Amino acid sequence: MSLDALSLKGLEPQVAQVWGRVRLVPLIRRAPRGDLRLGLRRTDGPLALVDTGGRPGAPNKAIYGGYVPHGLVVGWTKDGADVLGETMLDGGARRSKHPPRLFQVHHRMIKREQRGPQSRLRLLPLHVAMEGFLSLYFGGPDIAWEHYSQRVLRRGLTPRAEWVTPGYALPDLDGALRLFEIHEGQCGVLIFVGGQFASATVVSHPDDYRRLHRALVDDFYGPMLAWSARYAPGASPAPVTLDAAAVTDWNTLGVALADARAAWARVEAGLAAGLLGRPLVSERAYRMGPLDLVRFDTGFRSDGPGDAHHIGEAIVRDDGTVEYLKTYRVTRGQRRRGFLLRHLARHQWHLPAAAAARGQTLEQLCRALKHAELGWMLAPEFRR
Repeated sequence: MSLDALSLKGLEPQVAQVWGRVRLVPLIRRAPRGDLRLGLRRTDGPLALVDTGGRPGAPNKAIYGGYVPHGLVVGWTKDGADVLGETMLDGGARRSKHPPRLFQVHHRMIKREQRGPQSRLRLLPLHVAMEGFLSLYFGGPDIAWEHYSQRVLRRGLTPRAEWVTPGYALPDLDGALRLFEIHEGQCGVLIFVGGQFASATVVSHPDDYRRLHRALVDDFYGPMLAWSARYAPGASPAPVTLDAAAVTDWNTLGVALADARAAWARVEAGLAAGLLGRPLVSERAYRMGPLDLVRFDTGFRSDGPGDAHHIGEAIVRDDGTVEYLKTYRVTRGQRRRGFLLRHLARHQWHLPAAAAARGQTLEQLCRALKHAELGWMLAPEFRR
């Protein structure tokens, strides 16, 4: 199944919790189901190497290195029965200063650990999405066009790397996660930093969210959010105004306050419109009974300076309900690289054809590739 657009179906946003430059919008799930549960598994350290397959020593042998402070254990049942919560309480090792550990996994960032009536899957949160972004058209040109360097023609677009910012490097995020209490029924949160929509996190069950809440400070975020976290104006609480004429007693005061809170919660959720309801490019990464693990991005189609783009991963039911969600806001440079790589692949990596489709000259397209830090792909005579 593909994911065409994200929605908050089955989730209710609440009034934001504001601390410094961080705004948290809790998401409540009134009727959680028990056939999908998530647990936290600590790794040996924040850096890790992941074997993505291939024969040792072979040319196609690939090792993925990244910031991996923890993993997730996903348990599900095919018949709708409840997952035994005790089986998800696997804390694993705490973070340490040991050298990076080599995780032996298959299916890229995903490993199935248990089969049967109650199945378990291990995955690295956000790495399913990031690995898909890093490997975007990784093979490079299939035809030896003269415009490309010998390195690209022989080895493809390798290696590719992107910078990320750990949550503990964002001022006020740790304080916000510690200060505010978790709502009853809370299964997720929208995080805004310095007025910028940073990420969305959703899980299937409130008990799982309580265990994962503090781990949000260990997740990684877009590098540009570090600037917003330090220099953007502080977030302000939502102003709530009541119609004094409609308040005559305690009961009407409670109704008016509930209406005002609901209205402002909708406003808060509307700030994430750059992701919610937006057309997505997605692919299934794993089938889990009645559920699909998919990774997605917002297509990188627009070059407008105010357009925000995201990548992410989700576990989605056949009826479209999102049971798990992690998103990452890409930088303008990452968006530009993703857009250009897709555009080149769509035109068989032929630079003149790709330039003509954009209404550009070959020189202008080469300049755009260099501006997107992809100039190393070009032959020397086209880099100038």
